[in-house]
Amino acid sequence: MNNPKPIKIQKLNNETKEWENVGNTIHATVNKSSGSDYMSSGAEQSSASRTFTVRYHATLSEIQFNTQIYRIIYQGMIYKIEDYDDYMEKHLSIKLLGVSKGVRYTSKN
Repeated sequence: MNNPKPIKIQKLNNETKEWENVGNTIHATVNKSSGSDYMSSGAEQSSASRTFTVRYHATLSEIQFNTQIYRIIYQGMIYKIEDYDDYMEKHLSIKLLGVSKGVRYTSKN
């Protein structure tokens, strides 16, 4: 991977409703996927999409069936995971499509 950046993947705990880290900080190559503006109740908002490519790890394979309970923290921003791609199921790398609405991550620590 070229120029990997640190990211955190978090999973929503259904019992406590708290976000918990999945493993340690991992590294991913990050590409801008797209940017879009949309209108909501007359207010202009924007979202940013990024593709995060990480090395395959079995614990990350759970994301493909439950993207709604996982998120990515990258450069202080929260990215909702919209898509998971293990190309041809070769288990070499995983591409995660993350979409941010500009919400910043604040740690409780």
